[in-house]
Amino acid sequence: MEKILYSNANIFDGNKIHTNSSLLISDSKIVAFDKASNFESNIFDRRIDCTGMLITESFIDSHTHLLSFSSYMNSPQIDNGEINSKSDLIQQIENIVNNSKEYWIRIFGLNNTNSFNINKNDLDEISTTLPIVIVLDSLHGNLLNSKALEIIGISEYSNEPTGVTFDREINSGNLSGYIFEGDHLIERYIPKSSMSDLNDQVGQVSKIYQDNGYSLINDASINNNFIKFELLCNLASSNSLIPKIIFMPGFPYLNEFSRERLKYNSTIGSVRLGHCKIMLTTSSGKTVPNFETLSKQINESHRAGFPVAIHAVDNLSVKTAIKAIGKNPFENDRIEHSSELYDEDIQNIKNNDIHISTHPSFIYDRGDSYLKDKNQLDLNSLYRIGSLINSGVTVGYSSDAPVSSVNPFKGIYANFTRCTKSGNSLNPSEKVSIIDTLKMLTTFNKTITNSENLKSIQINSNTKMLLIDMDINNIDIHLLKNVNSSIKWIN
Repeated sequence: MEKILYSNANIFDGNKIHTNSSLLISDSKIVAFDKASNFESNIFDRRIDCTGMLITESFIDSHTHLLSFSSYMNSPQIDNGEINSKSDLIQQIENIVNNSKEYWIRIFGLNNTNSFNINKNDLDEISTTLPIVIVLDSLHGNLLNSKALEIIGISEYSNEPTGVTFDREINSGNLSGYIFEGDHLIERYIPKSSMSDLNDQVGQVSKIYQDNGYSLINDASINNNFIKFELLCNLASSNSLIPKIIFMPGFPYLNEFSRERLKYNSTIGSVRLGHCKIMLTTSSGKTVPNFETLSKQINESHRAGFPVAIHAVDNLSVKTAIKAIGKNPFENDRIEHSSELYDEDIQNIKNNDIHISTHPSFIYDRGDSYLKDKNQLDLNSLYRIGSLINSGVTVGYSSDAPVSSVNPFKGIYANFTRCTKSGNSLNPSEKVSIIDTLKMLTTFNKTITNSENLKSIQINSNTKMLLIDMDINNIDIHLLKNVNSSIKWIN
């Protein structure tokens, strides 16, 4: 086999950086790893000079949404950068509807914090005969016109299912058309893509993950049921582009997996079952579900052998999640997002050995809106990634795609600088070193996804590795935030 020497690189082994070092690879296996000066020219067949470059093991995305990302990439999207008024927004939606050949019109990307109070009445002026669904850019809500509401069976007198919110107008009390956490009420009516089209769509998104260095992704959707698990298993078996997948079963569907005798870490092909996903949100100043119900859900998940991953964004939700996990201790429980934290929360997370999966790219992508909408106390609580890591909490990196960017350089830049898209500073005391961010993408994510069996960079390992055009000892941060794809796979 040809022996290839990657020389003079900075090599991140999952724990530290080895400067000016080299790797000798044969048949995709590391056969030598040492300082560059210790390699003689006669022991390799080909040399690749990696001066000023970084070699690292491939990345893990601990919280993403593969099928939603595929739908997003293959559906019309609102261009929020071109919207300066309510009429601009309505005109964009009308153009999409008029140019669509579909019966159901589904549009992605409505920014709920900048929606100019658009509601179902505005959509009804565009069409009362075609069902229109606009997905919020958070993926946690939809705006429907009257026709769509009629088809899915929701009227002014409909009761809200547990955990779902039917938003109403303040003055009249009538439905506004916004439904929060109610995807499952809508999905059954949206026409499904053929397996051939779905394979192409998922393949397209999988290539984006691959181009950005991910070899393992964690699908963290609350609507993950057994049918979706089978679907992803079939897609993964027929499409080599799809990375390895950890599939979180949604708590409402946990019994479906138990009936099939599938447990935590059960694996079919390249798809493995992960944590049980539980949604925890706040409504009218209280959590849904409440503390007692959440504790029961956690206990039921644990009895089935599954650690839990609790969606908790705001501070009330995070506090409730910490308390409920503390009441039901189990190995490898985690909280997703944890966007708002105070000192006592960080200490309680550490004391209860809870892992965190969060997304540094939100600092870059959404930081300007946080600075505009939140008071100083709340700003100081946002994305306290540095404090979590310094306290010894295991914090994993996630993209939450398609809500935020898959590009890891955006998150590395945001962690390192705490700068927003426009260059403003957001809670700068929470800066994280690039080495710790690399740990979040690799070593820490191995821990929180129970993937510690994946080999790191060491002699005789065949771990998948990346060559990145990034001089970690002389970083141009302005270049870093604009990097799109300087990642090459070594093996």
